[in-house]
Amino acid sequence: MAIVLPLFLFLSFGIIETANAMRLYMSMVYAAEDAARYASLHGSGASVPATSDSIAAQVRDFPGLSNATVTTLWTATENAEACRVPDDASGSDWATSPTGRNDPGSLVCVWVERTYRFMTPIIPDLDLKAHMERVVTGA
Repeated sequence: MAIVLPLFLFLSFGIIETANAMRLYMSMVYAAEDAARYASLHGSGASVPATSDSIAAQVRDFPGLSNATVTTLWTATENAEACRVPDDASGSDWATSPTGRNDPGSLVCVWVERTYRFMTPIIPDLDLKAHMERVVTGA
C-alpha cells in the first residue's frame, strides 16, 4: 500500500495536469483561429478595420487567455512561409515583412503564447504557442 498510493497519486495528477494543459492549448488554437478569422473579415476597407489591439482583445476574451501574449502580422503576400514562427523572442524574422497592411489579398498571421503552470511543483512550467493564418478578404 505504501508503494501503490504514491504511484497512483502521481499517475492521477499527471493525467489531470496533461488534460488541463491540452485544454488550454486547444483554447489557444481556437482563439488564434477566431482572431485570424476576425482579422480576415475586417480588412482595411471595413467600417471598423482590424488592428493588433482589437485582435488581441478577441483572443483575451477566451477563458484562461486574459494574460496571453498576442502577436499579429500582416504580410503583402499569401505565402504561408511569411507566417513562420520567429527564431527568437525579439521577432527579428518579422522585420523584413511589411506590417500593418490589412488590405484584401494580404495574409494575416496571429500568434498566441502563454505559460502553463502545473499544480504539482515537480513539473516545470510549459510554454504553449499556437498560431493561425488567413487571407484578408474583407474590404
